[in-house]
Amino acid sequence: MVLPETKALIGYQFTDINYNADELISGTFFDPATGAIILDPNGNATLFNPSYSKARNSRQHTGYVGAEHSFSPQLKGSIRAGASYTEYPNDNTVDASWTPYVNASLRYHYTELSYIEGGFSYDRNATDVVGGGSPSALTLDAESAVIYASVNHAITPHLVASLIGQFQNSHYNGGTFDSNDEQYYLLGLNLAYRFNQYFSTEVGYNYDRLESSSAINRTFDRNRIYIGVTATY
Repeated sequence: MVLPETKALIGYQFTDINYNADELISGTFFDPATGAIILDPNGNATLFNPSYSKARNSRQHTGYVGAEHSFSPQLKGSIRAGASYTEYPNDNTVDASWTPYVNASLRYHYTELSYIEGGFSYDRNATDVVGGGSPSALTLDAESAVIYASVNHAITPHLVASLIGQFQNSHYNGGTFDSNDEQYYLLGLNLAYRFNQYFSTEVGYNYDRLESSSAINRTFDRNRIYIGVTATY
């Protein structure tokens, strides 16, 4: 506690990402020396330079400093900033590297049960984008910057409506898609009714759009409608 309204923070975070399906994710049936396809005694093509999903395993050490501050009874904010050191224990061809780490948010309560919130984050994260062909062509992970804003409005003490918008830019590291970017957009509407402290129900709609570089080439739009019930004991 630096002041009654302010907390100073210092922290450490460890992230261990393991791909445990043991899937083959790269390799070539062409002999690197001759360019020919080599068949085994059973007539199957020989795979050269195979690489499995665990090659993308990583360990991340993150250190940060930050603060949490109450600007007023209605307005509160927090920020954490530092750096992450990432290493790849199953791939000795890739050097460990440093990336920035940021997590910041601001929330304003305009009534007791209703608030507006916004935030920004920057961190390294796992990705389903693989690359391919050979071990040197593997995309290891991504660095993602995320901006979001949301409004949560209590129509009644039991009925809450929310609107959220999010933008994410992912920058890929390593391999075939090194330095390529993708942009992800999300717009969500949600209506939740809380019967009591144990039961609630909700219905909502999300619109997603992914804009991909020409190299990755997987741009899409998606509409999702959902309904659900939550029981808590």
